[in-house]
Amino acid sequence: MLAGRPLRDSRIETLANGSKFFSLLTMNVFGYAGDDSNPRPIPNRTLYTIKKKMSDYLQAGIATRARTDSGGKQPWAWDALKFAFCSDRVKMPLEQVIPIPREDLWWLAASDDLVLLSDRVTHHYTTVDHVAREADRIFFLDEWPERIFLKAGLNAADVAAQVDPYLAGVLDDAAPGLKNKKHVSITRDEFLRVIVGLVTLDTPALLDRYLAYRPEAKQDFAIRYAFGAALMDVEMDQLAKFAVPHLKAAWQLAGSKRADVNAERVAALFYQALAIAKFAQLFPGEPLAAKPFADELDALLVKVSEQSLLDRLDVEELARIGNAAGHARDFAASLRYLEHAVGRDPAHDGARHLRAMVKSVTGNWSGVAEDLVVALAANAERSRARAAERDARDPRDRHGLDDDKARLGGLRGRRCEELELLFNAYVNLGDFVRARATAEEVVALEPDRASGHRMLGALAMQAGQKEEARRHLAAAREKETAPGGRAQLDQVLASLGAPPAEPAA
Repeated sequence: MLAGRPLRDSRIETLANGSKFFSLLTMNVFGYAGDDSNPRPIPNRTLYTIKKKMSDYLQAGIATRARTDSGGKQPWAWDALKFAFCSDRVKMPLEQVIPIPREDLWWLAASDDLVLLSDRVTHHYTTVDHVAREADRIFFLDEWPERIFLKAGLNAADVAAQVDPYLAGVLDDAAPGLKNKKHVSITRDEFLRVIVGLVTLDTPALLDRYLAYRPEAKQDFAIRYAFGAALMDVEMDQLAKFAVPHLKAAWQLAGSKRADVNAERVAALFYQALAIAKFAQLFPGEPLAAKPFADELDALLVKVSEQSLLDRLDVEELARIGNAAGHARDFAASLRYLEHAVGRDPAHDGARHLRAMVKSVTGNWSGVAEDLVVALAANAERSRARAAERDARDPRDRHGLDDDKARLGGLRGRRCEELELLFNAYVNLGDFVRARATAEEVVALEPDRASGHRMLGALAMQAGQKEEARRHLAAAREKETAPGGRAQLDQVLASLGAPPAEPAA
């Protein structure tokens, strides 16, 4: 067998090394929670919840890169994703974590992995610095290396970790930021006594490399299904095509397994992957690239009724197919899937918003308004619930508070998008009173965004109120960040007799 996991794509190694270096710099920066006179309760975290949070930040970074990338280049590490693996002795849902033999976690471990270690008394997350496979030793970067439970006498697994200056201290003078930094190391045998699971960064190629290393896993239902589910758990439609072969294998294996394997659910996730993969290949305008997935989908529907498959997908899974169809400009299919999603949960913010977007393309403005009124009410309720969680959180839980801030910001951003579309609906319906109220809410919600002032300016122009139009459009020009948007506003303001704006810095 191979000595260890093959070297990752250079894009992934660069990303992982940057993250690992941050872990190194923050070592011993924050106080040890157990030293507080009134220690806060430890947040309830699992490998899956941590993976989801890390994935959210990773995908947000990839999306930002995709928007700012120039010259038509492929976004940097667009196919990067986080995988959660655990020892197959631990029972966790296959749609959350990939179960593999415990010894394979040694093969898998790589720089920047977040590992969950336990001696069945203490459970601890820490970060991998590197794996010295020839020496059968693994090195960790821990926030409090001198306090780690892996030291001799502090654990029930007979582990005796070494705590040494980072890189033997040879760079302390050259890089003062590394001075007094330390790493923790244990042997391979010790690692296998305490490892529970890990979260790692890679591309879909990791799963193929694992199957090459462990060929018998190709016929393991749990592993193949968990592989497919992990790829579908990331809402990047171009990854769905990589999930298809794993879910097909899992569906075939499920037929030969005992009755407690939910073959219907496996088939439903296989269906979702095929549908999204088909639409994702249509989006770039490559119909032949979509044909294998369309053919496979037709073959599945010969054996299983489509309605039974749809019945086993939740509202977000259905909405995701509808969104993929919309991106492919198959609006009839998109609306069909979104009708199923809204039928599953009539108050679902995302499904209503997506259906409103499709209805706007077809000119059904009354339907757009109807959906968005419901979506905005759901958004407000979710925002109140999230704000209540934030207010109840221990102020020392910095990670939790950061997560609250990000999610509340996401809800606020979605609300603005919904309000902007609702404004267009009201304008098209000739309801200018509600259109103005909607634009004013955007200004109140996001005073630093240009869109609310732009909408108020457009309404003023429509009403022949040139002075008010100039005032709002000048405010929009001041807040606009896109060069194209500023140029457009300059033209409109010039037509209203406004003096030219100062060039943007």
